[in-house]
Amino acid sequence: MWLTRLSIHNPVLATMMMLALMVLGIFSWQKLSVEEFPDIEYPYVMIVTDYPAASPEAVELEITRKLEDSINTIAGVRRIISTSYEGRSRIAVEFDLGVPITTAVQDVRDKVAAVKVKFRPEIKDPLVERYRPESSPIMSIAFQAQNLSARELTTVVEQQVVRRLQSVTGVGKVEVVGGVRREIAIHLQPERMQALGVGVGEVLAALRSDSADLPSGTVVNDVQEKVVQVEGRMIEPQDFARLVVTMRGQSPVYLEQVAEISDSEQEAQSLALVNGQRAVSIDIVKMTGANTLAVVDALRVASDELRPSLPTGVSMLEVADSAKSVRASLKEVQSTLIEGAILAVTVVFLFLGSWRSTVITSLTLPIALLGAVFGLYLCALTLNTMTLMALSLCIGLLIDDAIVVRENIVRHAAMGKSSYHAAMDGTREIGLAVLATTLTIVVVFLPVAFMGGIIGRFFYQFGVAVACAVLLSMFVSFTLDPMLSSIWHDPHEHKAPRTEDEKLNKFLQRFEKHQQPKTLVGQYVEQFLTWFDVSLEKFGQQYARVIRWALNHRRETLIVAFSSLFLAFFLAKFVGKEFVPEPDLSEIS
Repeated sequence: MWLTRLSIHNPVLATMMMLALMVLGIFSWQKLSVEEFPDIEYPYVMIVTDYPAASPEAVELEITRKLEDSINTIAGVRRIISTSYEGRSRIAVEFDLGVPITTAVQDVRDKVAAVKVKFRPEIKDPLVERYRPESSPIMSIAFQAQNLSARELTTVVEQQVVRRLQSVTGVGKVEVVGGVRREIAIHLQPERMQALGVGVGEVLAALRSDSADLPSGTVVNDVQEKVVQVEGRMIEPQDFARLVVTMRGQSPVYLEQVAEISDSEQEAQSLALVNGQRAVSIDIVKMTGANTLAVVDALRVASDELRPSLPTGVSMLEVADSAKSVRASLKEVQSTLIEGAILAVTVVFLFLGSWRSTVITSLTLPIALLGAVFGLYLCALTLNTMTLMALSLCIGLLIDDAIVVRENIVRHAAMGKSSYHAAMDGTREIGLAVLATTLTIVVVFLPVAFMGGIIGRFFYQFGVAVACAVLLSMFVSFTLDPMLSSIWHDPHEHKAPRTEDEKLNKFLQRFEKHQQPKTLVGQYVEQFLTWFDVSLEKFGQQYARVIRWALNHRRETLIVAFSSLFLAFFLAKFVGKEFVPEPDLSEIS
C-alpha cells in the first residue's frame, strides 16, 4: 500500500502527521463550545402576546383565535398549540422538518404583522421567535436586604447588577424576577369628572401627549447643527397633578381636580422567595452558540467584582446554575472514556504479551480521539454528551485495526523477515480486510447522522464523531504502526513461531522463575501473566469443545439462535421508550 510505503520510507513525515493531528485536536478541544446536548434547530416558532389585565377568555377571543386563523394558512404548518392566560397569549407553531426554521419564522412574522393592526390599542406587540432550549436561564442569582424596601432593592439590582452582567461576553439577556418598580397611581373620581364634564378619553389623551419626549426641531448656526428635544416626561406626582386635561371656557381643568394621584408601586407580576423570604432574583440567558461553562465562569467573576460595591446589608446568593449538571454529565462521560482507554490498553498488553506492541497499538487512541475532535471542529459541532458518548463507544473499535496490523507484522517477523519487509508484507496482506472492516463500521454508524425527525438531528453529531474517529484509526494503523514496527521491534520477533509443546514449556519456565529472587511487584506481575496465559489456554480448549458441539448439532444450534432472536423481538415491546431520559438533578420544580 502506497500510504504504508510512504510512512516507512519517511518516518519523520509520518511522525509529523501524527503530531499535527494531536496539536490540531488539542487546539480544537479548547475552542469547541461545551453543551450538555447538541444544539439543534427545533421546528417550532413561539408567539407571545401580552394583553394587560385581560381575562383568559378575552385573550382567547381578541388574540389567540385571530392569530391561529391567520397562521393556519402558512405552508408547512404541522400543528398549532395555544394557551391563553390572564393577560397573555402563548402559541407554539410546529412545522414540518423540511421547512427551514428561518423561513418559518419570517412567514409567521408576516402573518402576525397583518393581524396585529386589528388588535385593540391596549394589546402589546406580539413577540415571534424560534424555540430554543438554550433560552432557559443558565444561572439565577437572588438578592436580599433587611434594610432596604423591595422597590429600593429592585433599583439597586437593575442599575448596578443587571447593567454589569449584561456586558459579560456570551450573555444574551438578564431578566429581573420578583422586582417591585415605582408607579404613579392615578385613581379617577367619577363624581368629579361628571361635575366638570371630563371624560376618560380626555384624561388618557392628556397623559399620552404630556408625558412623552417630543422632538421640536433643530438649531442651526454657522458651525454646527443641534437637534432639540423637549423633555415632557413627568416623574413626580406633583407634575401629574398640574397636568391640564382640558379647558372649560377660559379655565383649565387639572388632573388633580378629577383624580387622586399617589406615588405607588406596580402590581407584582412575579415573586421570588429564597428560604421562604422575599427576594429579588435575576435569570441570565446566554447567547445562541455561546459556551455555557465559559459564560457561567465569566458571570461568577463579574459577580465577585460586584459584591463589594453593593449597599451594606445586600446579600447575593447563587440559587441555580445549569453549568453544574453540564459539568457533571460531561465529567461522567469523560471518566468513562478514560476508563475505557485504560481497560483497552490493559487487554492489549495481556493478549499481545509485549510492552512494545502495546505502546505501538495504544498510540492509536490519543491520535484518533484528538483527530476526531478536530473533525468535530471542522464540522462546526460541539462537545456534548452525544459526541463524547460516541468517542467512548468506539474506544474498542479504534484500537482494533492497530491490533490486527501489529499482530500480522509480528507474525511475518517471526518468519525470519527483516523489520522493513515484515512491516510492508504484514500490512499489505491484511490491508484490504482492515479497510473493509473499517468501512463496514462507518456505514453502520454514519446513517445514524441522517436519520429523520428530531431524533435524527439529535444523533447527527453522534454518527459524525464515530465516523471521524474510526476513519482516523485506520489511517494511523496504515501509517504510524508499520513505521514504528519497522524501526522499533521486539528482540524475539524474528524467532520462529513456537509449537504447542514449546508454549507449555514456556509456562513451566515461568513457574520455575518464581523461585528466583526478584522484586515483589515483579513476582506479582509474572504470576498474573502466567495465570492469564494458562487460563486463556484453558478457555481456548473449552471454546473448541463448544464449537465442535455446535458443528455436530447444527439443528439444535439454529433452534437456540432463532429462539433467542424471536424472544428478543417479543421482549422489545415491553421496554419503555422516551426521547431523553429524565435526569436526576436533586432538584424539585
